[in-house]
Order: sequence, then structure tokens, then C-alpha cells
Amino acid sequence: MKSSGHNQPCPVCSRVKDADCRFNDEVVLCHTGTDLRPGDTITISGAQWAFIHHKGGFSGMAAVFMPHRERS
Repeated sequence: MKSSGHNQPCPVCSRVKDADCRFNDEVVLCHTGTDLRPGDTITISGAQWAFIHHKGGFSGMAAVFMPHRERS
């Protein structure tokens, strides 16, 4: 996974001050927090990502986002 930093901002919160946020093509763990509810979506680089929950990552305090998939 990539870490947020000066050359790689978090795709959700644009964090660059440290490596607290982590991300790859399958998941974003954002440590800034969000007021979104599970199932809400945001756009990252033109693609829809779904907010999953607030208890992700090693600390259990990261907002978890995954690529959005329509329910069938």
C-alpha cells in the first residue's frame, strides 16, 4: 500500500503532512475522518468509491473506502 506524504496526497482528504492515510487500487484508509454513512459514495479520480465503515486500519480509526459496485 502507498502512504500519504508530500509526493502522494491521500485521495480522500489530500493529507500530505504525514503517512497516516494508506491506499491502493482496492482500498483507501483515511485517518481524517468523515461524516459519511456506510454506502455513501465519493468520486476519486473520476471513479465512484463507497464509504464502508469508520473502524479500519491497524488503529481501528480509519475511514475505509472501496470501489463502488452497484447492487444486483
